[in-house]
Amino acid sequence: MRDIVFKLLFFFRIHILFQNLNKYQPRVIVFHSVTKKNKKDILNKFIHASIDDFAEQIKYLVKNYNMVSLDKIHQHFEGVKTCKENSVAIIIDDGFSNFYENIYPITKSYNIPIATAINCDRINNQQIPWDVMLSMLITLKGNNTKDDFDTLSKNFLNMNSNMRKKFKNQMKYKLNEHSVNPFEIDPDLRALTYKQIEKLNNDKNISFLSHGLSHDPINALETKIAKRELISSKKKIEELTSKRCDVFVYPQGKYDSNLVKLVKNAGYRYAYTVDHGFIYKQDNRLLLKRINIPPFSSFEEFICRLSGIGIVFSALFRIRRTLN
Repeated sequence: MRDIVFKLLFFFRIHILFQNLNKYQPRVIVFHSVTKKNKKDILNKFIHASIDDFAEQIKYLVKNYNMVSLDKIHQHFEGVKTCKENSVAIIIDDGFSNFYENIYPITKSYNIPIATAINCDRINNQQIPWDVMLSMLITLKGNNTKDDFDTLSKNFLNMNSNMRKKFKNQMKYKLNEHSVNPFEIDPDLRALTYKQIEKLNNDKNISFLSHGLSHDPINALETKIAKRELISSKKKIEELTSKRCDVFVYPQGKYDSNLVKLVKNAGYRYAYTVDHGFIYKQDNRLLLKRINIPPFSSFEEFICRLSGIGIVFSALFRIRRTLN
């Protein structure tokens, strides 16, 4: 149904109207994982996008938008320097190895800036986050639907800390039953390595953002552990890159007023949610919005989301949830 709606909006060229209406509002878009597999062969459809789709999307962005760095977005936000019309910055969440293998070669060919938000405990696959384990298990079952992943993810995020720990241990046990090396199940879920980060850091168009240590929902952690997630990840990125890390990306987009204070106290100047929207100068710098591009979006949906149509849909869904 969603795909049909976006195709109709695209057919009637509604996206052009929205793009013109919103041309003065910079936007930050977010992707996650990009695989070289053919679209029909991708089992893990709730995380991976195809490289063909991503290449087509980047080509469209370069042709129709002004590609800028996050620094340019922040300068606009602070009123230091205004962005040109239809400015877009890109963040890639979660620090998958295919950022280096599949995403970076495409963005490099266009010489466009790009940022990646990484979980520092994941580097070199030292840890498997809960959502990566969950996606592997659902893929193994062959019951690979986005509804399953979304439902189980929501349940996990609503658990208390003891239940969450027990659930993660159960997932680890099940994965170990299937494979000595869990990444044999889905190699595209491997994390960036230290060597890849070192090579990427030599490119001035690449910037690294903190996504915490573990990818656990930090707002649900004890304050002492939450502080460690924020401070240690910042310090680690600064050690690896020899550059200041002043941008935080909330894992799963989860936050509350207490976490926002902790983010500020940890020394971050900006933080990004998954709340859908553009960058406005009056926004809270620690609650900046982004436009999410779901892995299996059609080209028409991608274009419509960029234009701002998706923001209207998000607002309508929030009203609907409130009424229900």
